[in-house]
This record gives sequence, structure tokens and C-alpha cells, in this order.
Amino acid sequence: MAQPEYPKAVENLEAGPSEHREETITRLEPAQREERGRGRFVVATLVFLTLLLAALLIRANSQIGSLEGALADLQGQLERSRATVAAHQAHLGEIRGEVDTLMGQLGALDRLVDHDPATRPSAPAGESAAGPGSEAPQ
Repeated sequence: MAQPEYPKAVENLEAGPSEHREETITRLEPAQREERGRGRFVVATLVFLTLLLAALLIRANSQIGSLEGALADLQGQLERSRATVAAHQAHLGEIRGEVDTLMGQLGALDRLVDHDPATRPSAPAGESAAGPGSEAPQ
């Protein structure tokens, strides 16, 4: 049997595996460094963004808490203001009622003032034309 021609290739592999590995490592090392550097940059960027996001969320939560407190205070003030307005409206209703009563009394007084006593309707029976309490002529 004849041996195939590949022993030279095997010799090359056997003779210089360490040389071949060194060349591969030296050629890949800068690329691996670049890749590791990019990976570290990506990880560092993600960590930074995560911390930034956490800080923003904490700040937003504190602002939300303070705004909720302010909202509660304003709602309390609004309820007190509504109660005050309702009390004033009730008071104004009472005033309007009393003014209407007074206007009715003033109208009656005005009619009494404008009434001419000479055009007074005839006196009821038993009373003289002069009016009650006056003496009748003899």
C-alpha cells in the first residue's frame, strides 16, 4: 500500500502547532481586545443608563408624592370654599326674602299714602260719614 501524500501536511501540523497557535493568538488578540473593549463599553453604558433611569424614577416618585400632598391640600381648600359659598348663598337667599317682604310692605305703605281719604268708600251702616267717634249733629 502506498501512503497518501498528506504526511507533509501532517508534518507541518506536527512540526509547528505552537507556532501556528502563536500566530493565531497574535492576530486575534487585537480583535479580541477590541471586542472585549466594546463589550465592556456596552456593559458600562447599560449600567450607567440603568442607574440614570433609577435616579429619574426616584426623583419622579418624590415629585409625585409632593404633588399628591399639594393636591390633597387644594382639595381640602376647595371643599372649605364650597361650604363657605353655600353658606353665603343661603344668607343671600334669606336677605332676598326679607327684601321681598319689605318691598311688599313699602308697596302697601305707598298705596296708603297715595290713597285719597275723600274718595273713601261709603261707611258701613251705623257709622256716620264723619267717621267713628265723631258726634252726630243735633
